[in-house]
Parts: sequence; structure tokens; C-alpha cells
Amino acid sequence: MSEALFSHAVIVGLGLIGSSLARDLRALGLAEKLSGIDPDEENRRIMMASGILDGAYALPEIAQPADLLIIATPPSSWPHLSQVLPALTHVNSLIMDVGSVKALASELFIPAFHGRGTFIPCHPIAGKERSGAAAGQQGLFENRRIILCPAEGTAESPIRIADAFWQALGGIPEMMPADVHDRIYALVSHLPQMVAYSAMLSMAPYLSSPLDDLQRPFLRLAGSSPALWADIALANHAALTEAMETYLHLIAHMRGELAAGMDHVDHPTSDIMRAVRLLPRLIASTLVSAVSLSERKHRLKMAPFAGSGFADVASPAARPPEEDMEAISDLFQDVGKLLESFENNFKALYLAVRERDKETLDTFMHDARNLHEKLITH
Repeated sequence: MSEALFSHAVIVGLGLIGSSLARDLRALGLAEKLSGIDPDEENRRIMMASGILDGAYALPEIAQPADLLIIATPPSSWPHLSQVLPALTHVNSLIMDVGSVKALASELFIPAFHGRGTFIPCHPIAGKERSGAAAGQQGLFENRRIILCPAEGTAESPIRIADAFWQALGGIPEMMPADVHDRIYALVSHLPQMVAYSAMLSMAPYLSSPLDDLQRPFLRLAGSSPALWADIALANHAALTEAMETYLHLIAHMRGELAAGMDHVDHPTSDIMRAVRLLPRLIASTLVSAVSLSERKHRLKMAPFAGSGFADVASPAARPPEEDMEAISDLFQDVGKLLESFENNFKALYLAVRERDKETLDTFMHDARNLHEKLITH
């Protein structure tokens, strides 16, 4: 057990990340008192029944101010929280968020907490497709990169405390500007999520349960929370739109190459189920190419910041290429048909992001997740 760094820590949002933070804070003794805020009654019940929290509340109604306040909620909740949470802090409070979009968090929370503590945007690279308090786990942040994005001019003392906090949880803190963070994670985190949802819709009609060893990791992100990811897509709208445009350009080029190849085949082989197994190779290779192209365009290293989500979606590209490339050549027609379906799904998702159409995003992502759940539970 570590020496307590905080007299009262409050976690707002008791989902995967928030509940995991609470478990670590309690296990390590980093806070003398630990409270949680979440509108979801089941999340509060789970955390209180486990003895992890000293108190759980539906609303920000805590009497004792927090010297550590962690915001672990979706971006759509941030405008409201920026109005009500400052009442829970004081001039020496440390406030952090753990979302995957940092420019918007900075824009909302830095002025909100002015004179009521120091806000430091953070992003632990430790997400999973599961959500809710029941998905939380102690030790989730061990050996995980933790991105800190303090604004220029932030005092050194709260930065040191934030760094010490994440190191106590086993994390590996690293600092970068918020806008750089958002550009990088649009490519290595948010784009793979969009790819997985689109691939799920195109491949599901041909898949059977349970998914095989190739399909399961490749499609894992399609099981993620639609509400959260619609929020993230809209919160990082500009950078994600650019990332998706790059990916679409590459997919269109690849489909054009396949179509040109078909013109020279008199009697193409047909095997749609085999083609379904080849499609992830093309989708994943294009994802890797999109990151590489963006790295050169922006003169910015991105690949080293990728987490397990990117690794899973990109994993088919790591297989030895010779056999796959030969099979794709034999199955121009079927592979091209599937790739066109994927491109159309991805383009629909891209247009919803570009137009900030939350209703379409929600529908698209819910459809993909429902298909994913059927394939992993039946």
C-alpha cells in the first residue's frame, strides 16, 4: 500500500476506466476517502457492494471538496459537467479527464476550473470493447502509455503530481500537446474503430458463430459502445474526417486495381467464403498504409502510439503475404464485391462523421455491435 496522495478523490463516471481507477486507488491506498458519481444505478451498486467506494452518488452532491477529481465520462457530458463540477473543487485541486479527445477537453475544462484547481487532460491507452463498472479491473493501467496534455503555462507542481499518480498505477506517462494527441489518435485509435464497425456490417452475412482466430481479433472493436464512439467521433471531428478521407482514397485505389485486374480474366474463380477470409488482409493493409501516409504528410510519428485496438484490426496485414495475394488474384470478382460493400459502409460512416450526423452514427454503430454480439454469443 502506498502513502495516500489525496485526502479525498472523486471519480465522475464509473464505467470501465473510472471503475478501474477506483479499484487501483483503493488497493494502493492513494486516497484517504474515495467517492464516485454516476447516473447509472447499477454502476453505483456494483462499486458500493464491492467496498471500493466510501460513497456513490447520482449527481455532483458531495459535501467534502475533492483534491483529486477525475472525469471519466463520454464527451457529450462534458459541457454540462464543466458547469457543475467546479463546485466540488478548490484552488489546490488536481482535475484530470481520461477521454481520448484532448483539444475539446482542454477547451471546456481549463476555463471552467480556473481558480478552482488545475486541469490536466490525460488519456490512458488502456481501453477495451467492454463497458460498465463490471468490466473494470485492478491493474488495468500497468505498463500502459498515459498521455498527458497540460496546457502551456501549467504550473510544474500539479504536473508532477499527475505524473506521480499515473506512475503509482503502473502507467508510463508521456506528454504532448492536445492538438498533436488528437491528430495521432484519430489515425491509430479512432480510425480503426470506424474500420471495425464497417467491416462487421460487410462480413456478418457470411460469418458463423463462433468467430475464428482471425476474425475474432480483427472484428473485436465492433463490440464497443456505440454511444461512446459516436461521442468520440464527433468530438474529434476534424482530425477523424481527415483520417477517414485518407483511408477512403486508399481503399478506392485498391478497388480500382482489382477492377482493372478483372478485365483481364475471362473465367474468374468464385468462392465467396474464401473471399471473406481474404477481405481483412486488404482492409488491414490499407489501415497500415493510411497511418504511414499520414506520418509522412504531417512529419509526425504515429505508429508507436498505437494500442491493442489498432494491433487487432491491423493483424491480418502481418500474415505472410504470398498465399493471400495469389488467392486474391484468383478471386478478383468476389473480393472486389466484398471490398465494394466495405467501401460503401465506410463511406456512409465517413459522411455521418463529416456532417456530424449523430443519429446516423448511433444507428450504424448499434447495427454493427448487435451483429458482433450475435456472433460471439451464439
